[in-house]
Amino acid sequence: MTTLRIGHLPVYFGLFDEAMPSGFRSSRDEFRSTMNEVLAVHGEVVDPGLVDNADSAKAAGALFASENVDVIVFAPTMAAPPAWAWNAIDGIDVPVIAVGAQESATVPSDYDTEAATARSLPVGLVMFTNVLVRRGHPFVTVVGELSAPELREQLAVALRAAAVRSRILRSPLLAIGEPIEGYDDVMADGAELRALGVRSVPVSRTELDAAFEAVNQGRVLDLAAEARRTTDASAVVDDVLHRSCRLALALEDIVGAHDACGGAVNCHGPLLRRNPVIGVTACLGVSFCSTHGVPFACTGDIPTAIALVVGKVMTRSALYCELYQMDLVDDWILVANGGEGDFTSCEPGTPVRLLPEDPYAINAEGYAVAA
Repeated sequence: MTTLRIGHLPVYFGLFDEAMPSGFRSSRDEFRSTMNEVLAVHGEVVDPGLVDNADSAKAAGALFASENVDVIVFAPTMAAPPAWAWNAIDGIDVPVIAVGAQESATVPSDYDTEAATARSLPVGLVMFTNVLVRRGHPFVTVVGELSAPELREQLAVALRAAAVRSRILRSPLLAIGEPIEGYDDVMADGAELRALGVRSVPVSRTELDAAFEAVNQGRVLDLAAEARRTTDASAVVDDVLHRSCRLALALEDIVGAHDACGGAVNCHGPLLRRNPVIGVTACLGVSFCSTHGVPFACTGDIPTAIALVVGKVMTRSALYCELYQMDLVDDWILVANGGEGDFTSCEPGTPVRLLPEDPYAINAEGYAVAA
């Protein structure tokens, strides 16, 4: 998965330098470094240093643009003219997270003018978000104590949301097989996807067959051994498991070639189980891809593939499933699927079972399904 590139925008105002203790500026620079450490947990930080005038603001904006950042985190070290921060983000089409990370959760009893200047970052936060509202620029705000887990968790959620946007806009979805005829609910034409900034790349039968046949037998045996070691695959014979593992590795290679973020397969057409070269469904391959961060939907369902990518990035786990029945007496629902798993959704300690699925078998090879 592509690393999130985070533009850090720490503003500082030197107007009060002469009135403040000699170490004040260095203390604000230490605050900037601490914020860098907080942000680095979530991605690669692009830090222009303290932005303390109009020229350094423009330089920060140029750096953010050249480094192709995915999100800009405005983290004021104190109150500063909001025009500087605006100059740094103007024209860069990425989300903005405004962070008011107070270094203390309480107001001291000896609060004075010097303390007010030192702790003026909430003023800087309001000044800049005022400008964002006036100019119609969307943003989210996170406020709390710098060292508090609550603030860091709020920031983590906001950054994961930015990562979703980056993932979907920068990496395509793969369409492996056309949707089943008449499945209007899974259809998405090019105009609809472009309106969302989403790209869908069709994978041809030629490309799929070539990837399947190019998989080295050693990789197949290694993956099959891993599957038997990490799951209960006792019901699946070697030939079935090996063919499904070969397809899983072919999907992995195609995902890598396109730098895809997810996609959709339709196993019930000429590309997969009705394909004499492949002859199996992609359930095991979809399960492996989804488990490792690239979720796939079934039945050519690209719209739900978008939702899966959102769920996977935000919560680390996303299972493609359908509503099978509502229990109207006890008020619960049964959801299930045809075998497209995400092993990260399993309860810790619960084994995954791989099963042969006979109803869809086309040839003697059969295929394996994660259940």
